[in-house]
Amino acid sequence: MPPTRELNLKFLLVGDAMVGKTAYSLVLLKKGTQTAYKATIGADMSLIHREIDNTTLNIYLWDVAGQDRFQNLYPVFFKQANVAMIVFDLNSPKSFERIDSFVEHINNHARVVSTGEDIPLVLIGNKCDLLQEISDEDINAIVEKHKFLAFFKTSALTGDGVVESFNQSASRVFEFYKDREVPTNSIDLRAGAKNGSSGCFGFLGGLRKG
Repeated sequence: MPPTRELNLKFLLVGDAMVGKTAYSLVLLKKGTQTAYKATIGADMSLIHREIDNTTLNIYLWDVAGQDRFQNLYPVFFKQANVAMIVFDLNSPKSFERIDSFVEHINNHARVVSTGEDIPLVLIGNKCDLLQEISDEDINAIVEKHKFLAFFKTSALTGDGVVESFNQSASRVFEFYKDREVPTNSIDLRAGAKNGSSGCFGFLGGLRKG
């Protein structure tokens, strides 16, 4: 049976620089893995489709640069977001320590429009193919502290856990918004996707589709 409903969702992919956010998104887009670091300039947007319970989810995944110099653009990038996926490096205490800061920025600039509550958060511990330096106890503590919807370990280098973590996140976010209104009069980010061209929204890279 074909889907009978469409739902547009804006996913943020945020975290410290060099934790593997762009590599994560490239795996989702089936464009291979990224072995050399390439800094994201501002943000890149990807369009990803998923189907759940007769509903087509049009997911606009915003890969937001983690460098401090882009923090002044967070209000623009985070506006109208429905969920934030915070990525840290399982082998980098610095990236783990910055989770609190990213949660604060998200809560300051993004809200569930219909209720005014904080948007749901998902935590991604990337680079699980390497020796883990962050203890599971510390991870569990921060998951409880900020009430993350879910936590996943992934490796964007090998691809392990990436698709599964994203699909499960999409399912949980879909359940979260079942009883909450998602505005239909928000900015139409599909304008750049319809003609297949590279979208440019402020300081954004090109639109990637998958």
